[in-house]
Amino acid sequence: MAKMVSVISTATALWERIRPDTTLRRLCGWERLCDVPGESTFFRAFNLRRLICRLVCTRLQGHKEQLVEHISRDATVIAA
Repeated sequence: MAKMVSVISTATALWERIRPDTTLRRLCGWERLCDVPGESTFFRAFNLRRLICRLVCTRLQGHKEQLVEHISRDATVIAA
């Protein structure tokens, strides 16, 4: 999403921009610079997300007339 909103054309450009840009880095979920994964790890994750998106889109093509539902549960511990 950050890649599209920031009008960044490649994963390399996104990785290079995330490192110095504190706001963009935090929006992507990395608080500190040392939290940003290395270049090879970043690209593997980026390619995995694209693959998952393609698989989901392909599967949904066969269900155009059906409602497709999904449930996500957050198991984060919240201190009371």
